[in-house]
Amino acid sequence: MRTRRRLHLRGRLADARGMTLVELMTVLVVFSVVMGAVVSLLITGLAVYAKGGVNAQAQVGSQVGTDRLQRELRQARRLVTGIVETVGATSFTFNTQCSPTQISFALPHMASVTLSDSTIISATDANGQGVTPYDGWYVSYYLSSTETAAGASAAPAVNAVGPYLIRTQYDLVALKLSYATVDNYSVAMTISATGGCPTVASTDITVSLQGSATASNQSVASTERVVTDVTLRNQQ
Repeated sequence: MRTRRRLHLRGRLADARGMTLVELMTVLVVFSVVMGAVVSLLITGLAVYAKGGVNAQAQVGSQVGTDRLQRELRQARRLVTGIVETVGATSFTFNTQCSPTQISFALPHMASVTLSDSTIISATDANGQGVTPYDGWYVSYYLSSTETAAGASAAPAVNAVGPYLIRTQYDLVALKLSYATVDNYSVAMTISATGGCPTVASTDITVSLQGSATASNQSVASTERVVTDVTLRNQQ
């Protein structure tokens, strides 16, 4: 009877001792491996999410600039180059060139003019001559390392690389120069036509904008290129 009690007591004491050091170390190792795998998956997931975000940002940025340029270029009468317009002490040269890349064009400005005999002319140019359509604006797109400031009196310089896509406009009626930043993601821009760089006689233009974006932690970056073909519809 005493022997049974002793054996029972020893069993209870053995159970009360808990885990051995070897068992505890084994559990810790297994737990570390599992947590390491979980953390690795989490980091990978966050990196993929961040990469997708900057990819979308870069593509949207360059797409916005390309869409606006394409929309206006399709309505252009012709490409222009070597045209210098000056307002006060500020001047700007409207060029179409491939290095550094700049594309400039004349946009028609439709107006309605009624003559003394009640004849209606649908448009008039800056010299009062009845021409349909006439050049209402000179518009230029190019890349610059400097953003356009609000109320700027001078256009940012034309550069080979961005990150800013700049639009400069000269109103031939109001005689006013204005500047605007279209997007701040475009780091590269190219234009081409049949035979190479576009000239004032070119009607079919290929425009390529490359946008770039970086995640806030500066560890993830992406570049996306948008290419579009444009035909000048209103060329005369």
